[in-house]
Amino acid sequence: MPQEKRYNKLKQEGKKIKNAIIMLAYRAESVLFNALRDFYKYTGKEGRIIINEIFTSEADIIPGYQNKTLTVKRHSLSTPRANDAVIKLCQLLNETETIYPYSDLRLIYQTVAG
Repeated sequence: MPQEKRYNKLKQEGKKIKNAIIMLAYRAESVLFNALRDFYKYTGKEGRIIINEIFTSEADIIPGYQNKTLTVKRHSLSTPRANDAVIKLCQLLNETETIYPYSDLRLIYQTVAG
């Protein structure tokens, strides 16, 4: 193939950025998985599945500029057990009082399931 039509591989810097993002996502997943262990007895079997469902299910992001909040409202998951786990995970995350980067909005996690 001519040089201009060849498949261009990712440059080394691009690969490093991609790998860093993958590592950060896995670490975030692992932190949530470990937090889930404290209140969900089926973590060994279903923990990663629930975390994956949390990451891939829908949520509403609602800014509250007057209250300086950014609410992430999770939609219901597939089972009542998973919904109970998410409620407790939301409570745990809310206790951190995290400020959304580059803003003064405090993150609030909620679920419509409870």
